[in-house]
Formats: sequence, C-alpha cells, structure tokens
Amino acid sequence: MSFPNYPNPNNPNSIPFEIANWRAKAVLELAGLTSQVASIMAAMSEPQKTIVLAAWEGGAPLVRNGATVTALATAMELTSEQVDAMFVQAATLKV
Repeated sequence: MSFPNYPNPNNPNSIPFEIANWRAKAVLELAGLTSQVASIMAAMSEPQKTIVLAAWEGGAPLVRNGATVTALATAMELTSEQVDAMFVQAATLKV
C-alpha cells in the first residue's frame, strides 16, 4: 500500500502530495528559511494571516499544491523545483 504523504517506494524522488508540519519546519530550519517564513506570515493580510498561522501553529499538514505552500513559495521567490526538492527532503527525514 502506498501513502500519499511519502515518496513512492519505487521512486524515492517522487514528490509527496503532502508532508507533516514538523517535517516542513525541520527542512525550512535546515535551509535557514524559518525567519523568512515567519516574517512573510506576519505580513499577510487578514483573514489569510489568521488561517495560515492557525494551520502552521496547529500542526496541519502542508499540501504541495495547497494555497499556503503556493503563497509562501511565491513570497519567497522559490521555484517549483525548489519546493519539490524540499517536499522530497522532508518526506525522507528520519526520527
């Protein structure tokens, strides 16, 4: 059985549909992007700011093509390939 939030075992570089919040936070911290993300979230207009912060602080999973990931990637000027690479890295973290 395959789970959508983990890479395909037959293709470890497949892009996960979603990743756990802690995984996203870890990858962003490792990349030195945590403070930039916090600044972007703080500058968002309402009601988007309240919704994004509630999801971020509440541990909601992040969907690769979801509104939050898309908004953050755009604000951070990340390419689609960079975001894909972060999702792949996040899905492979071991604890």
